Amino acid sequence: GSDYGQQFFSRMTFGAFGFTKKQLKIIGAEKNLRYRLYASNSELSGFRDNSGSENTLIQGKINIIFIEIYIRCN
Repeated sequence: GSDYGQQFFSRMTFGAFGFTKKQLKIIGAEKNLRYRLYASNSELSGFRDNSGSENTLIQGKINIIFIEIYIRCN
């Protein structure tokens, strides 16, 4: 089988005091390239004035394979 292709994952979460969280993850592989990208955004209104918050996160990982070594044992 082939390890090439892409996968997409998304999720939304809701909670008390106006809490929302949106997440997206992309995983993929093409020839000698492997990658994983992740992004999220969280927001909270809070239970009183000026107690809200917002957070945004973006992460990524890229692997480039320059040499592949195959060992065969008989």
